[in-house]
Amino acid sequence: MRAPVCLMLGVLLAGCGADDAAVAVPCADIVAGCALPQAGLTVRFDRRPQPMRTFAMQVELPRTQSVHARFSMQGMDMGPNRYHLLADGPGRWRAEVMLPACVAGRNDWLLTLEADGTRYRVPFRSE
Repeated sequence: MRAPVCLMLGVLLAGCGADDAAVAVPCADIVAGCALPQAGLTVRFDRRPQPMRTFAMQVELPRTQSVHARFSMQGMDMGPNRYHLLADGPGRWRAEVMLPACVAGRNDWLLTLEADGTRYRVPFRSE
């Protein structure tokens, strides 16, 4: 069976998948903030994200040298959309990001954060 086809900036991609080696972060509301207290991780968006519109993402994670983020969906990799977050104070990271568009019309996203070799997966919904 062929995987769903996703559209990002006019490029068609097929056979995509999410990262299975990530630590799950529970998330009821990404705007209010989602946390994994034992890791000291908190992630939040400045507003409810919409595909192809920029929004700010803030991550708090102490004792971290670098943080990268990418967006996918279960069973779909949304293509090259890796973001490097910039330091915004001790243990704080920030970036302006954008969700890719998906021709399937889904709104169930997975944010994968990579921080010093550890991956965290945060599920959330877009508008």
